[in-house]
Amino acid sequence: MAATGNNDRDPRAMATRLNHALGRPLRVLHVGNIANNAYHNARLLNQIGIESSVIAYDYYHIMGCPEWEDADFDGGFGDQFRPDWSQVNLQNFQRPRWFAQGPRSICIAYLIARCRGWDRRAQTLWRWLEYAGRLRPGSRFKMSSLARQLRAQIPPWWLKPSDPDLNQPNDGRVQPALAPRSITARLRPVAAPLKRVLLRLRPVAARLKRVLLPYELPPQPKISGGFNHDVLAEFCREFPQRPPLNDADLAAYNAVISEWRELFQEYDVVLAYSTDPILPYLAGVPYLALEHGTLREIPYQDSVTGRLTALAYRRAAHVFVTNSDCLDSARWLAGNRVSLINHPYDDRHAAAIGGVQKWRDTLRTRLDANFLVFFPTRHDWVAGTGYADKANDVFLRAFGRLRAAGHRVGMVCCAWGSNIEESRDLLASLDCSAHVEWVEPMGTVKFERTAMACDIVADQFKLGAFGGVTFKALAAGVPVLTHLDPTLFNAQFPMPPVLNCQSTEAIHEGLLSLLRDPAALQALGRHSREWVDRHHNADTLLALEIEQFAQLVGVDLNQAVAPPTLGQKLTSSGS
Repeated sequence: MAATGNNDRDPRAMATRLNHALGRPLRVLHVGNIANNAYHNARLLNQIGIESSVIAYDYYHIMGCPEWEDADFDGGFGDQFRPDWSQVNLQNFQRPRWFAQGPRSICIAYLIARCRGWDRRAQTLWRWLEYAGRLRPGSRFKMSSLARQLRAQIPPWWLKPSDPDLNQPNDGRVQPALAPRSITARLRPVAAPLKRVLLRLRPVAARLKRVLLPYELPPQPKISGGFNHDVLAEFCREFPQRPPLNDADLAAYNAVISEWRELFQEYDVVLAYSTDPILPYLAGVPYLALEHGTLREIPYQDSVTGRLTALAYRRAAHVFVTNSDCLDSARWLAGNRVSLINHPYDDRHAAAIGGVQKWRDTLRTRLDANFLVFFPTRHDWVAGTGYADKANDVFLRAFGRLRAAGHRVGMVCCAWGSNIEESRDLLASLDCSAHVEWVEPMGTVKFERTAMACDIVADQFKLGAFGGVTFKALAAGVPVLTHLDPTLFNAQFPMPPVLNCQSTEAIHEGLLSLLRDPAALQALGRHSREWVDRHHNADTLLALEIEQFAQLVGVDLNQAVAPPTLGQKLTSSGS
């Protein structure tokens, strides 16, 4: 079947044509994973046949882990910057093998082994990544236990000089400590137990070597270190008015760029996020860049990272922009090689989540409420104590007014931010504490279940920005109460259908109108889902990305044809 060219915007059909033209699945590496954007993007691409991997090196924040998005769990992960997933019931969720998170060198070695089909090495390195990411409990082999066994074999006089013999007569002078023996004499008593320990470790070391270095490995290409181009001269040429870069600025990158280059050569496309386009730029390979707020300030800072980020975006084959306020910056850096895209996210993710009605019934009973508000936004509203950018108190006061007027409203709040205690105190002063459920920050599955169990989701009431809370609620078909600035939206990305309020009075009146008109509340939720279908769906994102992938690898999608279907094969053979 002939391709329909640019009129065919189905990303699955586009991916099929592209893969058929290459003779194999396109292989894409996503570098960096702030806010799980790379994870979402790679998962969507893998679902339509584009072979995608993610390297999230030296970064472990909960919102950069697959478990946060796809596991159904209730807290227990510990430090949000270094979560311990081995202590959490993940309901049988398994981290996908295409997602490498851990120390840089192990991530790179694992992905190279995976690409080259070195299965035994990849399996062992994956185990190492599981330990680094705390997906598995720590090893039962305790070094401290071994140390205690060795210490028991060491005579006390080895550890410290002997004390004076206090039983001997003392003539007023301190008895001198016993002179330590020679080094040889002191080592002799511990030589035997140390030798036994080393002999026990020898077969372990041999086995580890066999696992990590499978027999008859294919010859590895020699990858030269350093940069393939004059970075210092390029920066001066592109940004003559800025302080120049020097060799010292690049020293840290020069030490690792050869291993990055070896990894990049295993992939057809490198898609780097945030400031990570620096890596493929320095490695001298073609790449695409994706920003998520990166281009607001970072490229204009006089730090090394700022200057290299500006240069990397200027040299990118194409730049994807997820924040419309960064569009002008992207165009200044990359000219017309820019596309405004949706945030990478599966807008149908909430459709598969169960347990909504049961959770709703539980919350209504606990909170003595028949109208539920989900308020997951970070609590930061007291000037001088944090970001103070959410205006949570504006909403909490409106909630208190509704309860005081006799309306049976209840609320679920997430306990995160600098002003949790201030919010608790405010709710107590409004006599509302018994009608508020405080929960830990939620992964996406529980977030979406709670949003669908409630009647409306409240977000922020100060900045006017469109964030993840609002989008995920809209995608789940749940009405949203927030403040949005109309000037931040345009014809391509119109303002979503939210209850747009900013003051306590407006919030109170808006919620009161929905309490009195349940049909209007249902219509608002329905319009939310329809808006996402039209303006923020995953298919639009994927189609734009595949177009750029095809250009980067030199495939003309207008000329590429899809493989014949089974029916076409049978018809052809029958004729």
